[in-house]
Amino acid sequence: MVTVTGLTGVGLLAAIAFESRATPRNWSVKGEYQYISLGSIDQTAATAVVTDLGGETEGAVATRHANLNFNTVRIGVNYHFGSYGGPLTGRYSSGGKRTSCGRAPMSAYDPK
Repeated sequence: MVTVTGLTGVGLLAAIAFESRATPRNWSVKGEYQYISLGSIDQTAATAVVTDLGGETEGAVATRHANLNFNTVRIGVNYHFGSYGGPLTGRYSSGGKRTSCGRAPMSAYDPK
């Protein structure tokens, strides 16, 4: 059994990411690298074992040191509904006029 009490620390996160249009049909690819450092931890465990009927005991102590550093890489593909740029609207929100991708004509966004 391991009991941890009062374990509070400070960590570090450094990341870099990109997203790029893959094709002209609303697809993009993305990638991300993260370095996460949560410091390190030392754990000590002790055991005591009764070895005979006379009550003689023997024990052992083990100590473990662990670095809590992680490197993660994520890759993915996104599909963008509508098209790049401009707001996406409901299919019939432009006064009943249907557009090919569900977007209202640009005249619907002109302030008057």
